[in-house]
Amino acid sequence: MNPPPHRKQAGPQADPGDEPPPISPPVPSREADPNSSSNEELSLLNSEFDDEAQVQTLMQMTAPRGERLVPGSISPPREYGLEEAEPANENPIVAQLAHDDVDDIAARVTERLERRMTERLKREVEARMALERASQLEQAPEHPEASSDGTPPPQPNIQTAEEAPLADDNFKICGIRRTCWGLLLTALFLVMAAAVLSMYFYFSDNSFNRPKSPDYQLRAPTISPTIGPTSEDEWMRIMDRIGDTIVMDMDMDVFDNESTTQYKAFSWLVYDDSFESGQSWKLSDQELIERYALAVVYFEGLGRTWNRQSNFLEIVSVCEWNNGISSQDDNAEGVYCSDGTVTFIQLVENGLKGQLPKEISLLKNLQHLNLDGNMLYGEIPSLSGLTSLQVLWMSSNELTGPLPKALPSSIANLDLQENSFLGAIPVEWQSLTDLFFLGLRLNDLTSLPGEFLQPLSNLRYLDLEGNELQGTIPTQLGSNTKLESLYLEKNRLSGNLPTELASLTNLSELLLYGNGRIEGTVPKEYSQLTNLKFLWIHGTDLSGSIDDIFCVEDFIQSLSADCAGDPLELSCTCCSQCCNSFGTACRQNMS
Repeated sequence: MNPPPHRKQAGPQADPGDEPPPISPPVPSREADPNSSSNEELSLLNSEFDDEAQVQTLMQMTAPRGERLVPGSISPPREYGLEEAEPANENPIVAQLAHDDVDDIAARVTERLERRMTERLKREVEARMALERASQLEQAPEHPEASSDGTPPPQPNIQTAEEAPLADDNFKICGIRRTCWGLLLTALFLVMAAAVLSMYFYFSDNSFNRPKSPDYQLRAPTISPTIGPTSEDEWMRIMDRIGDTIVMDMDMDVFDNESTTQYKAFSWLVYDDSFESGQSWKLSDQELIERYALAVVYFEGLGRTWNRQSNFLEIVSVCEWNNGISSQDDNAEGVYCSDGTVTFIQLVENGLKGQLPKEISLLKNLQHLNLDGNMLYGEIPSLSGLTSLQVLWMSSNELTGPLPKALPSSIANLDLQENSFLGAIPVEWQSLTDLFFLGLRLNDLTSLPGEFLQPLSNLRYLDLEGNELQGTIPTQLGSNTKLESLYLEKNRLSGNLPTELASLTNLSELLLYGNGRIEGTVPKEYSQLTNLKFLWIHGTDLSGSIDDIFCVEDFIQSLSADCAGDPLELSCTCCSQCCNSFGTACRQNMS
């Protein structure tokens, strides 16, 4: 090989006939990195660059312009990065040239070799990954043939290196892809949630802790599309049996008006009451009437707002519409029966609102009715049909109007105190010959007719405190010889004390205070009231002395009078309490 025409000369000229020995530039040794290159990769690189001619050509190409190296002056290492070639005998001129350019040439060769090695390794890695994906596709089940409509079968998905993460989505568990498992689990969760919600609404609508009939949205007997012929027939059958009784003095139109309490109660009985459902013939007429009447009480009293439901409108006998406590217990609440018929109703402080419906008189055998402490208003309807009623307690409500004239003569205990009744006590009450307790305190009554008192031979307790009673104390009270407690305080009574009260020898409590118009002296006959324990006559206009009447035997436990102040209005040395002439500034008498 002839040297290039413009070879760079340095130092003394050499003999042209002498072939300069090849110069092997010092190539920095590179230690193999176990983390980045394997022995296999090094072998691949060495096999590619073993040809000395290729290395020489590469050296010539990378030399600076105007400079060329002597062929054979550089010999590449046998193993890249592992050892350096042993230098040959150096020619002085060539050595000088090598000393000038060997570092730059070695750096270029090294850079080019590293780049070629990196590209070769990258292609090898991609080839291996392609082989692995092909192996996986061969193990997968064969794709189905083309469908009948000509749709070609799906082609195998040969992923590139960038698409490799998608292979994880096709990972199979028990023969089903992971993505399919996710869909199946989601569907299962939705089904379970729907089942739980369905059970919740089912048991909410069929709870045994509340009535099953809607309060204000009941179905019409004939026009509702949801009612079949069987229900309509049941409506007519029950109406034919008890219609004449439950209509009372009303018009039949009330059973066609969805807003009336009667319609709601009868619709519940026909459509919603599943007790002996469709077999009303098993119930007696009285049982049907009682279920209807109590349903009217429930709907009229806004039963959904009651404090305690007491099993009302449950699918059991009305005799079980209670709290399970014996009717003899003070805590008994609800409906109780005797011989299969309703005899006892007690709903005290239970939040009843509205008026007492007249249908309550359909409970023919009712003996005890206690509705104290509710929010009932309006007038008390006629209860004359309750011929067995003995106890009627409706105190602490909001009842107004005149007292009911028509009450069953069987009543023995009548308590209507703390309401807003007006007018006079009805004379018709003289028929209540069994009455022994009459409580009418804290109303707005204005008159106490003596006519009704005289026949009440069994009366033992009469409480008329805190009304607007006017006039004198009736002398007819003297005929009530069994009377034990007489409360007439805080009214507007006037006149003298009747001597006839001296015949009340069983009287233990006589309270007359707060009647500022009662005047005169205390009759001496009152000394016969030897059972008297409480006598309060302060705040009246009585005068004189009561020492000879009550202080001789000193049998009264509590005696209060206007025996203080100046001037002294009433003389009493044995009084336990003395007040001024106005009935105020009372003090205990320590003498």
